[in-house]
Amino acid sequence: MKVSRIVGILKDKAAECRAIVRSLSQIHVTIVRATRHNESPMQEKHVDAIYLACSTSRLLLSSCVAELKRRLRSTHNWVVALKCLILIHRLLQEGDFIIQDQLSIDTFTTGRSYLNLDGFRDTSTAMTWQLSSWVRCYARYIDQWLCTSRAMGRFLDGRSGDRITGAPAGSEALRELAALGELLAVTCECLQGAPGDGKIPVVWEAMRLVLMDTWQLREEVLLRLQDLRERIFGLRPEEAAEFLSTIESVGAQELAFRTLMMESRQPGSLAAWEFAHVTDRLEDCLVSVMESLKAILGFRSLIVRKPSESRWNEIILPEKSFTDSNEDGLLPLLLI
Repeated sequence: MKVSRIVGILKDKAAECRAIVRSLSQIHVTIVRATRHNESPMQEKHVDAIYLACSTSRLLLSSCVAELKRRLRSTHNWVVALKCLILIHRLLQEGDFIIQDQLSIDTFTTGRSYLNLDGFRDTSTAMTWQLSSWVRCYARYIDQWLCTSRAMGRFLDGRSGDRITGAPAGSEALRELAALGELLAVTCECLQGAPGDGKIPVVWEAMRLVLMDTWQLREEVLLRLQDLRERIFGLRPEEAAEFLSTIESVGAQELAFRTLMMESRQPGSLAAWEFAHVTDRLEDCLVSVMESLKAILGFRSLIVRKPSESRWNEIILPEKSFTDSNEDGLLPLLLI
């Protein structure tokens, strides 16, 4: 057995003893046991016990969140930090609204997040240094998930009861699309930077949670694009220009995500075909909406593309002639 593994076991035992001594609740001990130093995923019995405690009492919930924050801030071990983040992520995904509210109150009220781990480093070895970098990236992802949820006005947990039924108006729809695009960008960064090709069990567990979020994220983007397509010709030119810029950015992130999935060497659940039912509809909708917005702005495409083609760069010309303002009689080409 490696020395580092022995040291981890001793630290876990010491942490359990401290939790027992200073705590009036078993929840602190359970959190320590759930976030041990080994690289195996958390035991479900510990996660279930934490869910039960958090759902039983607001006092226990507050105590649980405080202990999670304390353990996340105090540790210098990448495994413990990652397991704390995974536990927070699962509580946000699967917990009830009270749990979600307690975990997000810092981000929603002050804009400052306990998930800011920019100073976190595990300097034990070169490998743990690299893994620390990905732990920070995963923390940024969860933080961005909370910020996007704040912009949307609800948590992006995929529950049918939270789905919107009406289309958001102009500036609100633009803000939501921009927030969703930012989250998709951080998603790509998180998945692309995963160390060890996802072969480390606890890393793979975190990646699985990110992929589960991505289903809902891309559905939300598609829903807003479909709403926009229905009322697109009622937009003013300046609104159309803002939407076009935002949607082109979202399209670039979507292309990066699809490329990442196509090139992924991860297990089958990360394969591109898992996302096919969303990918085709989203791609076609992106192309359709961008073409309509360009038409509103007076641009026509020089390249005829099928909806299934995944190229976002094309040469376009203004519909109006520039001959009167161009002494040489040449039409300038604009690269979009």
